Amino acid sequence: MPGARDIKPLLRSRARPNQAPAKKLAPRPPAPTWIDRLPRDEAAEVRRLIRALEAEGIDDAEALVRRDRQGLLPAISSGLLERRIDRLIDALPEADRAIARTLVDRLGEVISGGEKLPDPLPGWALFEAGPSREPTKRRLRLDE
Repeated sequence: MPGARDIKPLLRSRARPNQAPAKKLAPRPPAPTWIDRLPRDEAAEVRRLIRALEAEGIDDAEALVRRDRQGLLPAISSGLLERRIDRLIDALPEADRAIARTLVDRLGEVISGGEKLPDPLPGWALFEAGPSREPTKRRLRLDE
């Protein structure tokens, strides 16, 4: 094989001592969330509310706060009330839990039905209370 020994090895690039290493690109910052788009004071209040709900053991606290802010119904109050009632029922002896759930469901129907009474009878409604314990205009529904 003539010329087989004339092959030259490939040149390999080596970093030179005075050459700076290539700079790594900084990671992109995360896209702003719905909370980041709020005015600063509102965003701070939303974050405090999320932390308080997480301290209560609410797993989907951010989603609950968002649903509460976007909707007409008080999702946070309803969720907390439902959670407290569930804890009370779960603390009962197992044999009593089914009847307790039925009773709570019927009680919800009675409370929510108070707004449907015919005139001239007075009715009733269950309203959410705000952080200062003043009633809001948002009605809690227990039969949903």
